[in-house]
Amino acid sequence: MTLFSQGSVAKWTLSTICLILFLLVFQNTFILLVNTWFESTTFEHSFLIAPIAIWLIYRKQAELSNATIKPAPLLLGVVGGLSLLWLVGTIVGINALSQFSLLSIPLVAIWAFYGFDFVKIIRFPLFFLILSVPFGEFLIPNLQEITADLTVFFLQLVNVPIYREGLYLYIPEGTFHVAEACSGIRFLFSTITLGLLITHLQIKSRKRQFIFMLSVCLIPIIANGLRAFMIVFIGHVSDMQAAVGFDHIVYGWVFFCIVIILVVLLGNRISDVEGHSSASTTASEINISAPKPLLLIAFLCSVCIGPAISSIYHYKLNAFKESAVPESKQLSTPYKTNLGWHPIFPQADAVSIGPDTKVIQYVIQYDFEDETKELISWENRLYDPELWTIKSNSYHSLEYKDVNVPYRHIVVVNSLGVERNIFITYKVANAFFSNELKIKVFQLYSKLTFTDFGGKALISSTLVRDDMDPTEVIKKIVDYNSRIEN
Repeated sequence: MTLFSQGSVAKWTLSTICLILFLLVFQNTFILLVNTWFESTTFEHSFLIAPIAIWLIYRKQAELSNATIKPAPLLLGVVGGLSLLWLVGTIVGINALSQFSLLSIPLVAIWAFYGFDFVKIIRFPLFFLILSVPFGEFLIPNLQEITADLTVFFLQLVNVPIYREGLYLYIPEGTFHVAEACSGIRFLFSTITLGLLITHLQIKSRKRQFIFMLSVCLIPIIANGLRAFMIVFIGHVSDMQAAVGFDHIVYGWVFFCIVIILVVLLGNRISDVEGHSSASTTASEINISAPKPLLLIAFLCSVCIGPAISSIYHYKLNAFKESAVPESKQLSTPYKTNLGWHPIFPQADAVSIGPDTKVIQYVIQYDFEDETKELISWENRLYDPELWTIKSNSYHSLEYKDVNVPYRHIVVVNSLGVERNIFITYKVANAFFSNELKIKVFQLYSKLTFTDFGGKALISSTLVRDDMDPTEVIKKIVDYNSRIEN
């Protein structure tokens, strides 16, 4: 038994060549995708998604061989659109956009080659493949807040004295910090992935699918809250002799195993597929022909639109770099202050620290962005999350020198109860922003018009005090940046 018929060797050879070219053309994006799986514990489970998707498709052999083949060549226009979306994502540095676009191309291509009836049979494995895109780390602060809320709630139920300030929890025996690793995002994403797989294999009813997936989302969140509560409670009853250090890891894996078992048991309980039949996994003769050569050629033309424009853009960009007058770097030493607070922008081209002793001022410059450095990136931090936690966060704007200057105001606190104001505004070309999405959109425009290829982060910080005027702090950092530019 074979997956494909003994069709034209030439056709399948052409298909294989197209696949190899597809992988080579987008190799940098694929490499970045896999590197993220290696580097981030949050997305380690992504390594399993592609093999599972292939297995799910293999189970549908009989249905695929009997499906009506009706190609839809017009959908190759959508492939071209996805290629352009990939281009946008790479130019502005939105990796999730470029990777989502890239992994959506096979789904649309198969639809174009074989038709709706064919792709409908394997739509879940193809969508499941897209789950391997690293996305969702923006949820970490919200999950940290929820974990802290649940921990305080459970501690109050057992009458443990607790005082909370931001993400710091104070009990008589010591202090606990709900760090990013305590957010439970790794539990949540892994459980949701498993839950979707169980839903596809074992549940047909839409109502049951909704109830099950809602439970799958809630179970790891509540379990992570219970884990954090247990760590603090054990620290309380043991006078901080247990539930610290390595114990965190042990309790984390124990609760993760419990969550997985609960999800599997719930899936079996709510299942409406009798015997979880896999009758469609076998077939005596599989007959799937290779895509037509003209469709494959049209696919290659469509999918290469983005990379072709990207090559032209980078050619012009390199020429612009060579002709541009190099800017003088004002990298201050030391980059870190001795006040326990400093922003973290590890790949910046230049960092200038202002002379003001009462207001710490940073102008962080990115001359050119690429895959390794971006003005707006998950690795850029306004504070060290291991030392500080957000107490409040708000957005404002002011008119200064006939220019609108939006800015973000954050109050952070450390374990000693010290509070600091952090103000930040971003500058791209001659415009100021505080909204990161607007920054990315304007960066795309600036890069395509060859007016600015990076941008600046203007950051200032003061100790929290009653007589502090935020607008004066923003004016100072704007003036300091103007002095640097002039």
